[in-house]
Amino acid sequence: MDRRARLVAAVALQLSLALLLAGPILGSNWGSNRTHPCDSHPESQCIANNGLHSYYLGNVEPNQAAATRATCAQDYDPVTNVTCSELTSSTNADVWVNDGEYSSTAWAWTACTSAASYGGTDPRRWCVPQAIRYNLRFPDMYDQPPERAYIACQEFGHTLGLRHSGDRGSCMYPNDVTAAEILAPHDALMLSSNYFIP
Repeated sequence: MDRRARLVAAVALQLSLALLLAGPILGSNWGSNRTHPCDSHPESQCIANNGLHSYYLGNVEPNQAAATRATCAQDYDPVTNVTCSELTSSTNADVWVNDGEYSSTAWAWTACTSAASYGGTDPRRWCVPQAIRYNLRFPDMYDQPPERAYIACQEFGHTLGLRHSGDRGSCMYPNDVTAAEILAPHDALMLSSNYFIP
């Protein structure tokens, strides 16, 4: 084996080992039914049915609507195999986005709508449409741009099957608006590896 072939083999082995070691970490925060079954419960955890991900902004305060649009354009649309777009009607939208003062203790949450269809099997069980609800009962969580961006990024991630992450460099890090407001590279890799554009 010549020097070049040995170098190629060594690099391939190192990449294989890196992927094997990274596998459990990369896969730890994606997929359905990690904590809550993918069903009609408000805390259900589903994924999207494909990488074409459309959303409709219903009753959403203008600043939070802007944060939702920005996270779609800046965080999710650049991900390979994910394309997100805003629709002007809830008809055919994958995600319905609303806000209000809800009795929940959550700042925001994602769940399947009462009109949802289901398919697939865990960890790829999906529902469509899903709903994002921004809870304005906690106004101090929505009064600054970084807070709005963090919450929008996290909830949009949930609609694609991303779960909370232990990585403070990810917007999927739970309940901490001082964490990053962006999608971390490993989250983007999970999405690009698990979705397709039909």
